[in-house]
Amino acid sequence: GNVSLSDFEQERMRDPELRRMMACTRVVPDAAFAGNRRRAFGACVALTLNDGRKLRGQVAQRAGRGRDDPMSAEELEAKFEDCAGSALPPAGTAALWELLMGLEKLPDVRELTRSLAAEAPRPRAAEA
Repeated sequence: GNVSLSDFEQERMRDPELRRMMACTRVVPDAAFAGNRRRAFGACVALTLNDGRKLRGQVAQRAGRGRDDPMSAEELEAKFEDCAGSALPPAGTAALWELLMGLEKLPDVRELTRSLAAEAPRPRAAEA
């Protein structure tokens, strides 16, 4: 379905079902993509099913990775929320998204930097 930053956290990597799938997965470079900048984010997936059938699928480039196949506004916002949400509270993420989407209309970019400073997590004091 969808890959998010949480899929790469340590807790997720300990998931027994994921570990089982990883044990029967092989990742190898595909020569069709090597050295081709326009296909740098492409991939080929080949599956061998329990009954021996082989399935294969390929995508030349990840959706949203270029002007020829841009993300939809909804996809871009969801990606932003996922990434910014690891550092900002939900309300801060939504407010920052709105500011960024209206960046060209901001009379003063300091409004954006103030918003970032207000929402940024504070460093913890060193524990003695």
